[in-house]
Amino acid sequence: MSFKPNHKRPKTKLKSPEDDAYSKPGAAVTRRKLDKELIAAIVDLTLKGLPADTICDYLGIWQSTFYRWTTRGKQYIEANFTPAEDEIFGRLVVEIRRAFAGYKKRIITKMHKSRMWPREMTILDRRDRRNFGRYEQVSSNEDYSGDDKFL
Repeated sequence: MSFKPNHKRPKTKLKSPEDDAYSKPGAAVTRRKLDKELIAAIVDLTLKGLPADTICDYLGIWQSTFYRWTTRGKQYIEANFTPAEDEIFGRLVVEIRRAFAGYKKRIITKMHKSRMWPREMTILDRRDRRNFGRYEQVSSNEDYSGDDKFL
């Protein structure tokens, strides 16, 4: 006996590139507008420590769109909060920065309380290499050439 569903699947109409909600075949990503609810969702996922590409995949945003939004937000902030229509993009950048700072604070607090601090330090090293990465400085007294590191 074979299983037969009681309902039929609705036929889906293929979208053309001219449609507003066009997405590449096989992708579940659609065009979205940036609003306060979307910013709140991005901030929530940033506080959980997700990287930007995963946030985009989870929320159904193209990465290029996300980076275009953040670029416009940075330009808005650098131009002393002008033009006014880019305020939402500036808010996105400020909220992401605040959320990432909260995430780092949470990891550092956890690191101070835990015996597993190397794990937390590795996470910080990988997420924010400029501030938490390991640097090996070469002293000026030694003769160093680039070939020495391969010996």
